[in-house]
Amino acid sequence: IVFDRIVQLEKQLLPHPTTKALVSLPTSKTMQLTHSTGLLLVVLGALWFSPDALLVRLVGTSEYTMLFWRQLLDGLSMSVVCAVFEGRNALRSIATNPMWTAILAITWATTASTFVLAIVLSDVATALVIFASNPLWAALFSWLLLKERIPIPTGLALLGGVGAIAIVFAWDFSSGSLMGSFIAVVSAITLALYFTLIRFACDRAPTLTPLPCIAIGCLFLSTSFALVLGAQPADVHGLDMLWLLLHGVVVFPVGVVLLSIGPRYVPAPEVALSVLLETALGPVWVYLALGDVPPQGTAIGGSILVAILIAHVLWRIKTPETRVVPADALIASKTAMGGGRLRKDAELLVRPMSAISITDGDYHRPAQDSLTNLPANTPSPRNAKTIRVAPCV
Repeated sequence: IVFDRIVQLEKQLLPHPTTKALVSLPTSKTMQLTHSTGLLLVVLGALWFSPDALLVRLVGTSEYTMLFWRQLLDGLSMSVVCAVFEGRNALRSIATNPMWTAILAITWATTASTFVLAIVLSDVATALVIFASNPLWAALFSWLLLKERIPIPTGLALLGGVGAIAIVFAWDFSSGSLMGSFIAVVSAITLALYFTLIRFACDRAPTLTPLPCIAIGCLFLSTSFALVLGAQPADVHGLDMLWLLLHGVVVFPVGVVLLSIGPRYVPAPEVALSVLLETALGPVWVYLALGDVPPQGTAIGGSILVAILIAHVLWRIKTPETRVVPADALIASKTAMGGGRLRKDAELLVRPMSAISITDGDYHRPAQDSLTNLPANTPSPRNAKTIRVAPCV
């Protein structure tokens, strides 16, 4: 029912055209409605995922047995999501991009496995606080792989985040629970690497679809890893299986869908700020259900890290940033472009279901998106990632 409702909302707000279909440029009212709906989906996704750490703690089996069942159910549910939302495109993506599919699957499997182990081997607050640092690591990987310049405020936030994590580590070192924090850092870094690799790979493999990579990583790689380390799948009974099914069938697939659709219509800073709800609420649910109190070092370091993330997000909101406009809402015009500048009434056609962003000065788009029906004197953007344009939103 949730899946069907989300699909209906998408169709109502932005009908999906074929590659040649043309739709009108959205009015400000439509764009505001789209933004509000996207933000609502992002917030719901963060709230939906917030009890996930509690579900890990409620399972009484060994960590590797729990990891096996969680990843098996996650893989099965994501296979259903791929079948519903991607169809044959998922199989085509795997067949045409085997190398990138394998790399992304390995990266996701590492993230998912280390997240579960971090929750088990450390306290929930520590694991979630460290895991929340992944946007800072993503900025670092974007600089290394995509050659994107790191703004000074982002660099300062990265250094401050590392310092906050060091406070958590120092406290864990004195208490002898350093392994869980280290695994949480690995999980945060690999998640940031996963999202950066998606951007890196899609520039080189236009037909690549990330969802099958998640399904393969969960269904085959993470489960194999758990079995090698001694998982006993037959040791799960009663309530333990109920908690695992609740995660694998309800929490994970619905949360992934919400956080996949919502960010299409919401600027990245607002998404990052909304997702922090999971970091804040996760330890609360564990405290209410199990009485676990975060260590003092986690409270100090976590407060510093969350404050840094919020300050960085607010800076990005105030800074001239990209305003996300779904590609489905824009069409091509033979007369709108000239001399490389896009006028306010310009219309643009890109491949359906891809996100583009328009700012007062820059038009950003994925490199694989193609512009069609443009005048002969229009500069070709095929190999460009940024086109300078006039204010248009």
